[in-house]
Amino acid sequence: MESEKKMLTIGLDFGTTNTVISYYNKNPIIFKDSIKESIPTKIYFDNKITCGNYIPVELNNTSKNILSNFKTKIGSNLEFKHKDKIYNEKEILIIFFSHLKDLLVKKFPNTKFNVVLTIPSNFNDNQRKILLSISKKLDFNVLRIINEPTAAAFA
Repeated sequence: MESEKKMLTIGLDFGTTNTVISYYNKNPIIFKDSIKESIPTKIYFDNKITCGNYIPVELNNTSKNILSNFKTKIGSNLEFKHKDKIYNEKEILIIFFSHLKDLLVKKFPNTKFNVVLTIPSNFNDNQRKILLSISKKLDFNVLRIINEPTAAAFA
């Protein structure tokens, strides 16, 4: 019989340049992925796919194998070709959000995550549904989607 999982509510600010995760434990805490508090919103495609702070430092944004700024293209049928494979926008988002979940599970094993997700205020319903769908697919329980200006006002 599977033991009952703990619940943790996180704030996930899915940013164009960086993603930041926070949670509350007596005080607000910014999640650190063992490297930095912010996680670059980037994916590096090579023999192995890596994300965020785990992309080799010697690479820069001009590498054709680094995908960045993909948040701004959600809902536009974004595709990224690497070698002979074409990754669609849902696959790209799953890669990045899976990376985030892996980081969280490493720090908080046996935990389910409630998520308050921040998005740009100009995101349309389709873009919101795409992010909600990806989050559910990865077993994130999205409590609320908040526009970034609203989240900033709360902070």
